[in-house]
Amino acid sequence: MHDYITFIIVAVCVVIGAGLFRIGLMHPNSGSGEDARRWLFIVLGIAFCVAAVLILLLRAMKLPS
Repeated sequence: MHDYITFIIVAVCVVIGAGLFRIGLMHPNSGSGEDARRWLFIVLGIAFCVAAVLILLLRAMKLPS
């Protein structure tokens, strides 16, 4: 049961991260304030994807015990 929950959490993190990253890449450049928002989306997208990888790594380290 815990494997399914972990899979769902990782999938949600990846989908949210990819969406935020894509929004950041496709966000139009209107000015300096918009450029900061664009980078915020890109950084948040990367952070969600890194969180998904960390969840998988921590789960893999916990399995052999």
